[in-house]
This record gives sequence, C-alpha cells and structure tokens, in this order.
Amino acid sequence: MTINERIRAAVTPVIQDCVPGEYTGDNESYCTFDVIEMGELFAEGTAQVVVATVILHYYRPKNTNPNAVIAQLVRGIVAQGGTYPTITHGAEETMLEFELDGDAVGTV
Repeated sequence: MTINERIRAAVTPVIQDCVPGEYTGDNESYCTFDVIEMGELFAEGTAQVVVATVILHYYRPKNTNPNAVIAQLVRGIVAQGGTYPTITHGAEETMLEFELDGDAVGTV
C-alpha cells in the first residue's frame, strides 16, 4: 500500500474527503495532506526505506469542537503505522504532523 493510500485509509473512515494538495469540493469538513519523503537505510547508493513526514490539514466549520474527530484521526493514523502526531489547533483548521515508513520505490 502506498503512503497516500495509507493516509487515506486512516482518514476516510472519519472524514470522507481527503486529498493530496488542494481540495476543490464543497464540503465544510475535509482533509488535505502534504508528504515530504526522505530516503534512509542506504545500501549500494539506494534507499531501502522511505520515511515520509506527513502534514494533514483538517478543515472544519468555525466554532465547532474538533476533539472527537481528532481522536478518531489519531487512532487511524497510528493503526496505519504512523507515529503519534504533533497537533496544532486553529480556529477552522487543525494540523496533524506525523511520520510513516514506506518502501523506497513508488511510495506516494
């Protein structure tokens, strides 16, 4: 399973719309994500594993309580092998930053 597929597997049971980059739909609650990949465990000049730093943006209507949804997202992230995220709250957005390991080829 690719890193993008694992992110979506963690998020879509909670938030239906979850896309890399920019969201162009109409829902008030949705997620977007960015992935930064770094190769590790090099052998013969080739990365054997990729560690991906993921920044998940959870957007919601202003003045809503996001705690229950965030708890579900964290459970999904950890279930997909992600690290426990660093969580940053905003008025209409919560960012969850975490890491996932993936195969070196075709990870995204």
